[in-house]
Amino acid sequence: MARKGISRLFSISKKPRSSPSSSYSSSPSSPSLSLPSPRTPLRSLSRTLSDSMIHETIEDAQSAIAKWGPESPALFHGNRAESLQFLNSIRKLGRVMRVLAAAGPVSGLDSDSNSDSLVTAQNIMLTAMKRLERDFHRVLSSNLGGLDPESISSHYSSSRSSESGGSLDGQTISETAMYDLKLIADCMVGSGYGRECAEVYKGIRRSIVRESLNRLGIERIRSSHVQKMDAKELDRTVKSWLGSVRTAVRALFRGERILCDHILSSSDSIRESCFRDIVRETAANLFRLPELVAVAKRPSPQGRRVHRLLDLYDALWEIWPDIETIFSFESMSDVRLQAIQSLVKLGGAIHGIISDYESGVQKDSSKALVPGGGVHPLTSSGMDFLASLTDHARILSEILLDHSKPGDFSLPEEELSETPSGSALSLCLARLILTLLCKLDGKARLYKDASLSYLFMANNLNYVVRKVESTDLKYLLGEDWVSSKEKKIRQFAASYEALAWGPVFLSLSDMTASGGGTGGSISDDIVKEWFGKFNTAFEEAYVKQVSWVFPDRKLRDQVKESLANRISPAYRDLYELGVEWLGESSRFSGTVIRFAPDDVTSYLSELFQGKYSPPRSREMRGLSVPRQLIASN
Repeated sequence: MARKGISRLFSISKKPRSSPSSSYSSSPSSPSLSLPSPRTPLRSLSRTLSDSMIHETIEDAQSAIAKWGPESPALFHGNRAESLQFLNSIRKLGRVMRVLAAAGPVSGLDSDSNSDSLVTAQNIMLTAMKRLERDFHRVLSSNLGGLDPESISSHYSSSRSSESGGSLDGQTISETAMYDLKLIADCMVGSGYGRECAEVYKGIRRSIVRESLNRLGIERIRSSHVQKMDAKELDRTVKSWLGSVRTAVRALFRGERILCDHILSSSDSIRESCFRDIVRETAANLFRLPELVAVAKRPSPQGRRVHRLLDLYDALWEIWPDIETIFSFESMSDVRLQAIQSLVKLGGAIHGIISDYESGVQKDSSKALVPGGGVHPLTSSGMDFLASLTDHARILSEILLDHSKPGDFSLPEEELSETPSGSALSLCLARLILTLLCKLDGKARLYKDASLSYLFMANNLNYVVRKVESTDLKYLLGEDWVSSKEKKIRQFAASYEALAWGPVFLSLSDMTASGGGTGGSISDDIVKEWFGKFNTAFEEAYVKQVSWVFPDRKLRDQVKESLANRISPAYRDLYELGVEWLGESSRFSGTVIRFAPDDVTSYLSELFQGKYSPPRSREMRGLSVPRQLIASN
């Protein structure tokens, strides 16, 4: 069924859709009985029936019906031809009764005998109807297994495409029972005993439907009960409903409609009233549960609750075409409306959860800082929630369109140009992520060190992008969105490097600016000054950042590689210059040249893992790992 939004369901046509059993009732596989349904006009009948013919018909009917007394075999259990003759006698008797009841001056009948004949015929008919009512009850109650709704629905589905035959020999017991019940029902309804037939039918079939629903685990649940359920009990109830609702509709209710349409086909009003009275209450109760769950005010994590509601919405929307067909009678519009009402309530609750998430992010006032500038819990939980929504992307887009107001998906022009158009969910997700990033930007400002703020933003935006790339969010947000955010990550990382390691870069640039000591234009004091600046800047940067983190390995390696490329080669040049200039003055080697090039590289490689991990000890010209770096961590 094409999804066109829940709003279209409110314009349900009053013209009933075709019955689920429209082709079953007319199946040529059922043997025909010579019981013509069109009634001959009474005025014509009265001209053709004389007093003697009327009395003869009554006597024949009385004789035929007398054979089927209380001690006689059950109808259709013996000679089926005699059973059909019995029904034919009743039909003829009914025709005579109609003539007698309408007798007048133009009838040509003896009016003095009309009353006695009519009373006699009525008594005979009453006896026959009691017998038929008893047999109708017997056939219904003795074929519970063969007439269960699920079996009928399954058989109907498999038989629609099969070739039809004209014999009972190949029919199943359920088909035979359905045929016999239809014969009895046609006779009772045609004789004016439709109400009695309907009461028997409803009494038995109503209990069958309820027992079938109980086997499926579907019970009547009141609003007060749902409101008192804890989260676990509510989850169990929803899971049970989801596991049984398709079977209940497509097998149980559908099978019951097929059976009712077939057996009671001689009267549209009786057929409708019987089906309505049998399933109306249980069907409405079944379709009411999603609404009760939607309005239940139970504390539950957003992700857990929204998925519970989305599962209910998806299942109910999937079976809506079946609901519309099976419960097509005008008198069952309340059942259809209950299903629609549940969809509306579910959609509103789902939209409300998404709106509450955005509002919750905006109102988050926590000032707790994530150690080392790592990923904030708001980021991880938020992206888990948003990624999970993609499991129901199609229906969620429909819900957002149905329940959102103008401006709900508004985005800055820059963000709008990066987001694929045409999907309400895409725009919604882009807006929610933008809201999250804006809140994270505010939290980044809580760090006293600006470089740590940039590291924090790089980590959190990187987490967002990686989550998008690893889930179906990537299809909803698109490549342009991902590329734009990856560029922003690189900008954050570059800003972090410039602020956190700027003094180190600057200390090494002094040597480069002087030409690296060529031409003998530098003194020992200048070399010592260069080493002093580097030692101080490197120690301070390392001590400050030894507990900072880049949780994502790829981003961590990229930053470390960038730092190593900018620091290690330049320091190696400085180191070699120092050894060259200060080599003969060994008294300076332990205090001026404090790091070997491999020491610097090792220190850089151990950064951003959230804890101090000293590099391998080295000995080069008597140098060792600076103790003050270890002591300060």
